[in-house]
Amino acid sequence: MAKKQTKMPLLDIWKSSRDAVLSMNISQLVNIAGDGNLRDESETSSELRYLLQQVDTDKLAEYARYCCSDSFTNSGFVLQDIVNELGSRLGYRVDAGLYRGRRGQIGFDGIWRHPGARTLIIEVKTTDYYTIDLSQIFNYRNRLEETNSIPDDSAVLFVVGRDDSNSLEAQIRGSRYAWDARLVSVESLIKMVKIHESTGELDTGSRIRTLLEPIEYTRVDRLVDVVFETVADAQIHTETIEESTFNDKIRLSPDPLETPHTEDTVNQERTSSSAIGLLRNSCVDAINRRYGIELKKESQALFSTENSEYKICVSFSKRYPGKDGTHYWYAYHPKQDEFLSDAKFGFLVFACADRRECFAIPRDFVISVLDKMNQTVKEDRFYWHVYLSDVGSEVEWKFPHVGERTSIQKFSIKFD
Repeated sequence: MAKKQTKMPLLDIWKSSRDAVLSMNISQLVNIAGDGNLRDESETSSELRYLLQQVDTDKLAEYARYCCSDSFTNSGFVLQDIVNELGSRLGYRVDAGLYRGRRGQIGFDGIWRHPGARTLIIEVKTTDYYTIDLSQIFNYRNRLEETNSIPDDSAVLFVVGRDDSNSLEAQIRGSRYAWDARLVSVESLIKMVKIHESTGELDTGSRIRTLLEPIEYTRVDRLVDVVFETVADAQIHTETIEESTFNDKIRLSPDPLETPHTEDTVNQERTSSSAIGLLRNSCVDAINRRYGIELKKESQALFSTENSEYKICVSFSKRYPGKDGTHYWYAYHPKQDEFLSDAKFGFLVFACADRRECFAIPRDFVISVLDKMNQTVKEDRFYWHVYLSDVGSEVEWKFPHVGERTSIQKFSIKFD
């Protein structure tokens, strides 16, 4: 009698062979998650949502497009989970809704919350081809308000996978609910997430979130301000990368202690964003295991637990050769420090491209050495330089400004 084959859960495969998982389409992934049946509060749902949290935004976009173009069993429910993950990446605290309605339960696909922003009730549609019962959806919103589940000024955000006819937009515009509703395509939502992640600025996330709230269009000043300030954030971020050593093509400094003067340093190739993302994820996973927590992404490099008790900022560097050994180079910005400042446990995490370890430096320690760190000062901003030196058995933090160095090996967290 043939032995019954044991199914290997999706997350076990993810941990042992990420490339194999990343090569599959989203329909295949759902089939190997749990028992393959996507239901509320099921192992399949838990495994799928965990995976969506782990993959980068490009892969998330690939999954979303597959759901919209290649219908499969429960593809609408999968798209619902993907949209909620995109909301999480925009900085919202997301309450996932039910896949299927239940008697006595208020129906919604998600609730997105953020301090200082309007709470959004999410309604996900694969296509806008069909008209929907707007009164029913806003009745759900009113019932949520009556039970104090959401604030009284909450809005409804419709997220549409395919723009087949624009009929939903016309329906909303001509209804009495127009001032409390917003509509966005999945593609535009993906673009918003990419802009948010590319700048790494928390202010950018705040500006982007305002675009998802109902806005009066007669006067467009507010929209112009959002676009202008977001572009300015992106420009500052790009310039800072080029000025600091986040960019692998470093500008030489007149200070021989500040930057190694070698052609190899200047001409090193850029590290791909996907490689940097994977390294950041490895650091986050290792810190989660060390402290028994679950960090969620706030922006490209910023992560926090749901209660904000733990916050980390993960910075990346390649190895650069120098006259007195090899080095890693980072920048530390006031906004990053501000992000860490209100956490009970805040860490500045240094990721090194060629090491299977990261260095999680407590913010208190960082504050204690700020006066020793070199700075770049501009008219509109400044940031601190961080120099790490590999001295064989351990890594040291160098302070060229005062001619000091200290070992940070005690802050090392290793990972596979």
